[in-house]
Amino acid sequence: MFPSNATITRDPKVVYRHLQEGGVLLHLGSGQYYGLNQTGYVIWALIKEQISISALLAGLREHFQDAPGLEEDMQVFLDGLRHRGLIHVLSGDGMQP
Repeated sequence: MFPSNATITRDPKVVYRHLQEGGVLLHLGSGQYYGLNQTGYVIWALIKEQISISALLAGLREHFQDAPGLEEDMQVFLDGLRHRGLIHVLSGDGMQP
């Protein structure tokens, strides 16, 4: 689980294409494509600039009001993005966890 004061940034080697029901990410370094559903699209849009985990969660709650399990789903999704090298996560002290 990422701490609430951690910040997230997109990897600059990742490009995004919005589709009707989500989108597609392409990592230019690896050549791998990744599909996003609508929730993934919203998360990706919110991390357009560097954003803290707490601010990201607040933005998701504004968009998906009363969605059960939202924080856990967000954490799992972010972990997948980090594992694939699509985002960078910095701890509150500026170090990558």
